[in-house]
Amino acid sequence: MGIIKSNILLIGEKPDEVVETFLDSGATYSFIKKEISNKLGNLGKTTIALSFKTAETGWEMIVNDK
Repeated sequence: MGIIKSNILLIGEKPDEVVETFLDSGATYSFIKKEISNKLGNLGKTTIALSFKTAETGWEMIVNDK
């Protein structure tokens, strides 16, 4: 398990926004700040596959569920 710091494009009903995030590979839940949620409106599903590399060599997390 580890924490990854990354910038992610959030796509919503309103203008999209790139936000700095901390991704915890062992977390059960994910959260965003209320201010960001209000700015974006409802978030849509991703239209692209996402790939995240961990600090441990050879490990990568790929999100394919669009």
